[in-house]
Amino acid sequence: MPIVPLFASAAPAASSDGLLGLMPLLIIVAVFYFLLIRPQQKQHKEHAGFLTRVKAGDQVLTHSGMIGKIVSIDSGVVILEIARDTKVRFLLRNLAGPYSPSEK
Repeated sequence: MPIVPLFASAAPAASSDGLLGLMPLLIIVAVFYFLLIRPQQKQHKEHAGFLTRVKAGDQVLTHSGMIGKIVSIDSGVVILEIARDTKVRFLLRNLAGPYSPSEK
């Protein structure tokens, strides 16, 4: 009886399914792009557009939840009036968006 090695390995067969083997990976990349990356890029563009259009007199909401009226904008720093005679300085990039009180 001949002795057969336990861990004998044969040369891998040449596969014509190269692209078919990559299909699951390509599908995962496409799903990540359309569900995560693309919406985030769109949201970033909208926020950047808001920051370029903002001007004195606008009511805005900050990322920390403060609501105020813009008094002035100077080199990336915004001065918000949050109450009468109460002004606070914020970085322009920390403005979340415009604020309009919703009526119930």
